[in-house]
Amino acid sequence: MKIDQMLVRENFYLILKETLERYYSVVHNTDVVISIKGNSILKDGCVYPKINTITTQFPSKNVRDYIFTEFNARNSFIKYLKGKLYTALCLFTGGLMSKKTLVFEKNKPIDNEILIWPCNRKIRVFDFKKGYVDSIIKESFTDKYFKKEVSFRSNSNYSFVPKISSHGDIWYREQLLIGQPLARITDEKQFEKSRIDTINNMKKIVEDTIKYVVVDIYVEKLYKHINELILDANKRKKITTGETILEAAMVARTKTKLLPTQIPIAVSHGDLQEGNIWVDTKNKKTLIIDWETNDYRSIWYDPATLLLATRSNNGIYNMCLNCKKEETKNAILTNDNNKLYDMEGILGIIILEDIVFHLEDNLELQFDWGKENIDEMGKQLKKIIWE
Repeated sequence: MKIDQMLVRENFYLILKETLERYYSVVHNTDVVISIKGNSILKDGCVYPKINTITTQFPSKNVRDYIFTEFNARNSFIKYLKGKLYTALCLFTGGLMSKKTLVFEKNKPIDNEILIWPCNRKIRVFDFKKGYVDSIIKESFTDKYFKKEVSFRSNSNYSFVPKISSHGDIWYREQLLIGQPLARITDEKQFEKSRIDTINNMKKIVEDTIKYVVVDIYVEKLYKHINELILDANKRKKITTGETILEAAMVARTKTKLLPTQIPIAVSHGDLQEGNIWVDTKNKKTLIIDWETNDYRSIWYDPATLLLATRSNNGIYNMCLNCKKEETKNAILTNDNNKLYDMEGILGIIILEDIVFHLEDNLELQFDWGKENIDEMGKQLKKIIWE
């Protein structure tokens, strides 16, 4: 999610101001007062919504290089060139392209080695001089997912999970990673290698945490939770597709009767899409980042998310449409030694888990934020035809 999308959803600039003031107070023990202004002569930080960047008028080469790699475009050379050109215009024109500016009225902790990168629930502050990144919960957002991520990463011994070096109640620090997300990798060989590495890394977690649960009990727990979440979404978000989502959940629940008595679940990343896989080009390693939605799910959920792109537009629909194809089955079962399942039964589990994921994810947002996302999921589920 980029700044231009956040501007539609939330009071972005007020949240930015309050979060950064709190960050410098809590983490750096520095009292700062920030004003948000138009594109004026007075500016300590420049806000570029389309490239999701807040930096000084003349950022360092380290900052520029990082931002440029973030805006590589796969499979479209024209889009790639347009993205690079626009990014260059932002970074080499002294803030002329910025939409708003930050003015630090008391103390000025920002310099040309600092990059501020707003995210969905947190703001990340990169310090390229000192080689670390701090993440802090955005003002007025809950700490549910923050706590889940800190807990998992602090207790993880996996080499592919970046370490948290220190943290407080609302922030954490990690080493600055060199490289770029898998979604921005244009080398096809590296892209495919990192996808395979990621699946193999998740298999290690599966092997360490796998357990078998009675399918009927697991399904009823998911189905009951979905009903509770829909009631909440109807009340707080005023969604329009609640009945559609419940109908899809009911059909998926029925399909799970085709599965054996017990099914395998394990610790799951939850959002294993290409933006959450980091390719460390310097050390030639593939890392898995952003563990805020980790939980126990079926061992089929993460491979489907990554290999079948279920987070993309119509991803769940396309998975169901192609469920009879061998490549779909191989993708979903890649980390399961048992290949003898009814695929519609497995899809029933994945759909139930995915409905829970999207409802929980969007219900964590304030006010009616996330309504469109839930309704978009409902429209996609409506298109699924079960033969």
